[in-house]
Amino acid sequence: MTEPAADAMGEAEPPLRSYLLAKQSVADCLRGIGKFLQGSAPWASDRLRDLMTRLGEDRLQLVVLGQFKRGKTSLMNAIIRRPLLPTGALPVTSAVTSLRYGPSVRAAVKRAGRAFNEEIPVASLPEFVTERGNPGNRKRVLSVAVEVPAPFLRRGLHFVDTPGIGSANERATETTLGFLPEADAAIFVTSADGPMSRAELEFLDCVRKHVRKLFFVLNKVDQLAADERGEVVNDTARLLACRLGAESVRLYPVSATRALVADPADAEALAESGFPALENALATFLSEERQSVFLAALLDRAIAALEETRFMLGLRRRALEQKSGGGGSTADRLPSRFDELEKERRAVVAHVTRLIAEWTANVLDPALERFAAETLSADLPSPRTSSAVSPERPGAEMRRMVDERLKERSAAWIRNNVESVHAFADAVVREVRPDVESLLREPERFAASLLGANERALQSEENASSAAWDWIAPAFEPREADLGVDLGEIEDADSRLPLPPALAVRFARRRLARQLPKDVERTVSGLRRVVVGYLNGCALGIDVSTAGRLAGEHRRLELVMTASADEEETEGGGADTAVRMQSLLTHAVALRDALLRHEPIPQAPVSAATAEADTATAQPRKTRAERPSDQAGETRPVTGTCVICSAASDAIFDFLCHYQYAIATDPASQRQFLASCGLCPTHTWHLERLSSRRGLCASYPSLLDQTANRMRGMYGLPAAGLARRLDALLSGADACPACGTRRRVEQEAAERLAQDLRRPEERAAFERSPWLCVPHLRLLITGVDGDTAEGLLRSCVRRVVDLSDSMREYTIKHDALRRSLLTEEEIQASRQSLVLLVGERYLSRTEPEE
Repeated sequence: MTEPAADAMGEAEPPLRSYLLAKQSVADCLRGIGKFLQGSAPWASDRLRDLMTRLGEDRLQLVVLGQFKRGKTSLMNAIIRRPLLPTGALPVTSAVTSLRYGPSVRAAVKRAGRAFNEEIPVASLPEFVTERGNPGNRKRVLSVAVEVPAPFLRRGLHFVDTPGIGSANERATETTLGFLPEADAAIFVTSADGPMSRAELEFLDCVRKHVRKLFFVLNKVDQLAADERGEVVNDTARLLACRLGAESVRLYPVSATRALVADPADAEALAESGFPALENALATFLSEERQSVFLAALLDRAIAALEETRFMLGLRRRALEQKSGGGGSTADRLPSRFDELEKERRAVVAHVTRLIAEWTANVLDPALERFAAETLSADLPSPRTSSAVSPERPGAEMRRMVDERLKERSAAWIRNNVESVHAFADAVVREVRPDVESLLREPERFAASLLGANERALQSEENASSAAWDWIAPAFEPREADLGVDLGEIEDADSRLPLPPALAVRFARRRLARQLPKDVERTVSGLRRVVVGYLNGCALGIDVSTAGRLAGEHRRLELVMTASADEEETEGGGADTAVRMQSLLTHAVALRDALLRHEPIPQAPVSAATAEADTATAQPRKTRAERPSDQAGETRPVTGTCVICSAASDAIFDFLCHYQYAIATDPASQRQFLASCGLCPTHTWHLERLSSRRGLCASYPSLLDQTANRMRGMYGLPAAGLARRLDALLSGADACPACGTRRRVEQEAAERLAQDLRRPEERAAFERSPWLCVPHLRLLITGVDGDTAEGLLRSCVRRVVDLSDSMREYTIKHDALRRSLLTEEEIQASRQSLVLLVGERYLSRTEPEE
């Protein structure tokens, strides 16, 4: 699929530009909510950091969902146009497989109990994500990430394959249901080889609770006769529409198998597969509707965090009112209640231990007894001739052969029983999960009941997911060394007597037969130790996980409930907290609704760039004498000027120390900044020396947008008229006494360049230049013809828009703690934007050069 292209003059396509601006508005909203939570509800601020990280990565999760064996994986392979993900007759295991863009094909596996992801060859994927290569998910694969250089995956798209629901593997269904809250959009796949099942329709109900944008695909239509296809498509569409309560549903009938083998240049073959319509719909969605799903989904999660915080702060206020009223404090009763919950948690762990003991006695021990009986009844290893063993020590040689045989049988027993051990561990986790999640919800429920608070907030899906306990048992992978049993060595009873070799072997066999029951008992004991050790490790994992979660709930609720009245005021919990929270909530809801309805973005109640500007820009400033040089070895003496200039410089320095903060945080200062079109070049570079890159990126995008809009209004004007209009973009250029000499030199250079541009070869060379600063553009346009002037103007507009977008991307990635994702263009955008607006730095200095 293709992406939106630029127009002939190089300006950004409106949908993409609209998305970038909407993304910045969402970043400002999330930043404001995060700052509020950091001050008023620090226990909830991590969720906003996660959202900012996801926004900074620009990660859209397009998830493929459906019942097992509907052809989901084949559909994904067809969309990316390569048979990358394994397909087969058996359903995949309970693992989420995510495709993302990368310069080369590579894969990494995340497994339970492993601290780091394991990079694997892509050819080894079937060993981890198929039932044949990983039956019962023996390897405990949690997720697989695959990077592939497919154009479809550009711009942060994560294309996610989920395990099919409805198979015998219950864990697969649980994994898919657990991943639904992470989905931004989904492709719901059914197929023509069988009617939609009740399980599929019920699963669709669950999907709709989490996903706004759904694509419905009917796969395997190539298995239908031509006269049957239309009827099946219409019936399936009617069934879906009835379930959704809609008048109609757009259903895409496709054959993923035919699309994958079709030549991309063969339009007829692709049309027969039905894929062009699906691809066009996905391309349109990614280019035009992305903001309505990805950004709205982030805002949904932020709104849920605010709602939960409002509930928790309500508990805090009620606790303070209760305490100030002279009654017993609810916070005083929390420790005793948590002691009770800790006893209940230990009872859950004890129940796990009992389940393991019962399973060991009723299942494991009988299985090991059968193993022992079968091993004892097996033939002992016997050399074919007496010369096959050492005549000096035949007993030791035969013992080695018995040891190898027992190890082989032990390893085979482990391989045959891994799935049953995993199944039992998973069954234990499923049995205790409701009790654990009930324990995790109990602290808030207890506090709410004591305070008489409304518990509706506790019933929301967001809060239910925050109380979810998603621990799973690690892989049962005993090492080969764990299966070995030291059987010792039997001495040859007749070693002191010179026996013939055949007699020595028969004597050793008799001794070995008498010793074999003890050897088998040791082997069985070793197997039992390995299995029970794994299960006890699972019990310990459950113990540690539940203890940590309950302790975290204790700390969180204690932090909320035990604040004093002074702390309530200091942390933002005073009378204005509800007002500020409601303002943030109202703006987030309005912004989300505007995105979904494709309406103009509403203005934030506070400046869009103020969320964290105080921490980013309010840094200790050096005095004028302490300011560093621009380059190594360059000095910045403050000599060679009159006292008035020196005084004015000091005054400007003091003014800019406050101004650099005001234009990033104060709406009135920002409006004044826009009205004056920024600062003159000299003072702009003084500001740059005082501000951080984050501060500049928070202050200047609005000025850049205003500049671009005004320049667009100049299209079609004659060169002389353009020059007068461009004068208005240069703030204070005529009033700055330090700019006189610079203006004269620039005028002379512009006249020479205008003369050069009259020659075609010089004009062609100049037009290959990437961009031109506004001051030089103004001077140059007065000496060229109208066509050349408009070409220069359009080139400059393109650069202004690019820089504005790069600065917005820098701000988002900076705040999302994803600086590793920054491009060189985004890093240099703040400085280059200043150069574009006022000219290069060395032209704007007031101090003498070295």
